[in-house]
Amino acid sequence: MRTLIVVTYPSEDWAARVVSALHQTQDHSLIDLNDALFFTIDYNGRIRVRWQQIENSEYPDMWRGLRQMMIASLAKSLDSLQRLLRDLGFEETFVNRFTTLLQPNWSTIVIFVRYTAAERFLPALSRFGGGIVLQTAITEYSELRVHDALTLARFPIT
Repeated sequence: MRTLIVVTYPSEDWAARVVSALHQTQDHSLIDLNDALFFTIDYNGRIRVRWQQIENSEYPDMWRGLRQMMIASLAKSLDSLQRLLRDLGFEETFVNRFTTLLQPNWSTIVIFVRYTAAERFLPALSRFGGGIVLQTAITEYSELRVHDALTLARFPIT
């Protein structure tokens, strides 16, 4: 089952180290990361987005598209991100918790996990400590909604 995992950390450096370490030590028997997105909201409310694409994505257009939709929404506002995730069919509880965690000067990593139950991946994350972790299944309905949004060219992939 595909899973969306969100981890928040108290600094951008911390999040960057986690993304880098996950990329370098990626164990394909445990996880298959296609994209990792992370961003920081500064004390002035500005959002600085960084991401790292990991090659060999099974569904590169869809995941890249979802990432781009999230970035475009973040550039507008946190409310826009919240609306997007709801429109794409993500669970209301997850969406509310996710957007509540987005605090000034904290960094957030969004990880798309496939082929592995999140329960197997979460212990790998725990070695970095200090993060607040949320997860939700990426349902077929959500995948169809992402595909539909991309088909309608609301968020063309560049």
